[in-house]
Amino acid sequence: MIVLSGSASRGLGKALSSELGCGLVESELRVFPDGEFKVTADVSDKVAIIVQSCPFPQTRNLAELLFLIEACKGASKRIVVIPYFPFSRQDKQFLKGEVVSSKAVAKLIEAMGADAVVTLDLQMKYAEPLRKEVGGKSFFFEKRRDRVTGEVKFAFPQIDCKGKDVIIADDIVTSGSTMMPAIKFSKERGAQRVFVAVTHPLFLEGVSEKLRLAGANAIIASDSFERKDVVNVSSAKSIADAVKKLL
Repeated sequence: MIVLSGSASRGLGKALSSELGCGLVESELRVFPDGEFKVTADVSDKVAIIVQSCPFPQTRNLAELLFLIEACKGASKRIVVIPYFPFSRQDKQFLKGEVVSSKAVAKLIEAMGADAVVTLDLQMKYAEPLRKEVGGKSFFFEKRRDRVTGEVKFAFPQIDCKGKDVIIADDIVTSGSTMMPAIKFSKERGAQRVFVAVTHPLFLEGVSEKLRLAGANAIIASDSFERKDVVNVSSAKSIADAVKKLL
């Protein structure tokens, strides 16, 4: 068994190989002047654990992932680890004519020959487990988006945060337009400290600073997207446990 890491997941690939107790191969990536690129990797006759997250630029990272799967066609089994699964926001059709993009991407990966896929938190489901882990109560901030105009409205719970630590959890943060109002609301309600917990920190430029200015004491995130402006929590052990079940 060998772990093959793509360019978007070098650190996680190394950590995963350590958790699994197996070798690590880092793919070679050569980019041409026009933006096209080629991928080189040799993991023939082994179980290949292909690790490549697909944050921005999603299409580029997705193309690299597909090339990595193809490069491992000589492997006895191909398990594909995609910490951030691209285009996963659209998992159902809301308006006539919309493409279910996550389904289209899944078909691509299947067509390339992946035997199994491991990913992180396609939809936000960890609020209750987090509450049980740290104690306290859990509440939900409700966000409604008009599917036609894109207008967003918030509904905040009537809670007293005075003197309490508040953890605001979400699966994806990009612009911070949802997280910042939630932080400010918690502070206005008397929260002592506010911690932001996010699975996929796909921050636009300056967003981490905006979250801190809004009142966040710390930003904790998984390593699905490797960055230095957050407190990283490794997902390697959880992914390794999932991979072992597929062997």
